[in-house]
Amino acid sequence: MTTVAGIVETVGNAAAFTAASMWARVAWQTGVRVGAALLASIAVWAACGVFYGLAYVGRTRGWWEWWDTTPERAAEMVQQATQVATPIVAIALLARFVRDRRVLAR
Repeated sequence: MTTVAGIVETVGNAAAFTAASMWARVAWQTGVRVGAALLASIAVWAACGVFYGLAYVGRTRGWWEWWDTTPERAAEMVQQATQVATPIVAIALLARFVRDRRVLAR
């Protein structure tokens, strides 16, 4: 069952990565740069989740040990950076929405 959990995590994060990446591109092309940054941050977080899902499957199957390796530390650092960046960019996007709404209300 633990292998199934790792596969579900990997597939779910891969889907989230794909969706966030595609919508980040759309947001960038339409000029919503802050929205693109938010979606890019979410995509990077999901990419880390794909790594962790694959690493978990590998560990449970006995294929490799990944705790305290350089790739694991790098993925953890990137994931922690997105956990800080995502709310900051979300607040900036919300501020833009509020500002644009005020401009449109005039």
